[in-house]
Amino acid sequence: LGGPSRGLSVRGARAAWLWRNMGDPEAQKPAALPEDPEELVRLLSDPDECGDGAMEGFSRRLKQEVEALAVAEFLERMRLPCVCIDVRSPAEWEHGHIPGSHNLPLFNNEERAEVGTKFKKAGRLQAMRIGMDRVRPKLEMLVTEARALVEQTTPGQDSILVHCWRGGMRSKAVAFLMKTRGGLSVHTLQGGYKAFRAWGMGQYCYLGDSRALQRKQGQRPAEDLNEEHASEEDWRQRHPRTPTVVIIGGRTGCGKTRVLHALRDSFGKQVIDLEGLANHCGSAFGWVGHKPQPSTQHFGNMVAMEWAAMDPEQPVFIEDEGPNVGKVSVPPGLYRRMRDAPIILRLKVPFPHRISVLVEAYASPEAREKTPDWRARMERAISGLHRRLGPERVAEALKLLETDDANGFGEFMLNYYDGLYDKHIKNASGTGGGKGVRSGDLYDIDCEDLDAYDEVEIS
Repeated sequence: LGGPSRGLSVRGARAAWLWRNMGDPEAQKPAALPEDPEELVRLLSDPDECGDGAMEGFSRRLKQEVEALAVAEFLERMRLPCVCIDVRSPAEWEHGHIPGSHNLPLFNNEERAEVGTKFKKAGRLQAMRIGMDRVRPKLEMLVTEARALVEQTTPGQDSILVHCWRGGMRSKAVAFLMKTRGGLSVHTLQGGYKAFRAWGMGQYCYLGDSRALQRKQGQRPAEDLNEEHASEEDWRQRHPRTPTVVIIGGRTGCGKTRVLHALRDSFGKQVIDLEGLANHCGSAFGWVGHKPQPSTQHFGNMVAMEWAAMDPEQPVFIEDEGPNVGKVSVPPGLYRRMRDAPIILRLKVPFPHRISVLVEAYASPEAREKTPDWRARMERAISGLHRRLGPERVAEALKLLETDDANGFGEFMLNYYDGLYDKHIKNASGTGGGKGVRSGDLYDIDCEDLDAYDEVEIS
């Protein structure tokens, strides 16, 4: 640094990082820390004694103090059960989290933003200073709340799991604190929540990096293809057997969800209820009777956990869906498995019975009671179909709603949905959900009465 720098060009973010971190080399040397963990926590809790060197030394020591588990082993311990604490901010947790985890944030939303901004503008050490200042007043509270969770959820146990976004400073520091002050046996998640997300997306089939490869012009280089084949082979070794998907399909109102639940509850079959997890029935009115939908990210987390719990030797029954269920998206890998399912069971139910199903789902007193502002939201949903229905048919549907003609409204909407279904069958050779030709075997199941489902067993 000094003298000629021929051919060397450092610009932008990299240059800023070098400038920030060349400031005071003495301040960044890790200090000799006390061996006693209790004494170390006491030192860190005292702002007068906890200098930059102590924080740097603590950061390095954390890598040796707490054992990190791979995703599969981490989730296996959760099933024991074992309390899992997610120390990310409330906003991060709300957007998506490992199902069954508890949010015990190290930083609130504002503090996380403050630390992140400081890291970008002033570097890692400055961010650590701000972070430690914000955390010090919470140390005892974090330990107390963690112990209370363990006692309430798994009485008599002293084990706990901790994770953050990438398995870094946040989770390691909290784990050290729980181990030292809480007397708990602690493990963290290797790679953090980010690693869990990658695990979840890769559960169903090998997806690869096809989108990135498709963007390249011309033929793929040989090294790209070799790497792709190696990655696919690695996936197959880690997933030697996955469940066979069987699709339950049919027109709107034929009772697909009812059949799915009967297979699970009466016959002990494996099912994944996508609409139940999505809090939505998949149609323009699918929100009726449901709580608000989760984020697409968290929906994917719940689906991945259910899929991972399936017996690979037994089939899993899934209701036919398009790529979206309401506002959430079906995980790409699972959607591919659904489109490639070897068996599709198509339910065929008389029109009058389908009207009854639709009315019960969307216009019954129970459905209205579960749905705040039911009428206003129904009117908005109908009006939102004006491009497909046209103004005259929208006015007709609104009139049926206004006069509480539930059967008339059900018949009107079934005619609309059947038109979409028939168009899809004609144009895409599908079975009523999603696009594209399906190669699986199609079996029609005729039921004159919906109650007959209770007597049908699929071997």
